[in-house]
Amino acid sequence: MDTADTFTAAGQAVVACLIQIGGLGVTSVGVGVILALGRRVNLKERLLIKEAMNLDSGKGIVCLVKNVLKNYAHI
Repeated sequence: MDTADTFTAAGQAVVACLIQIGGLGVTSVGVGVILALGRRVNLKERLLIKEAMNLDSGKGIVCLVKNVLKNYAHI
């Protein structure tokens, strides 16, 4: 299926956003949304992030995600 021929401009934008979210990581995007809303990331969410990102330690998880999102925005 050719995206350019099948979808409208709005549909192509949605597909492009989904591709970007997949590349960045659903977990990172979810944490970014939580942080953008001004909420704190609680312990349960930190453990989920740690497991999803296959990290050994829980230290600095939120800072890691912030840095990933900042670096991604500069690309």
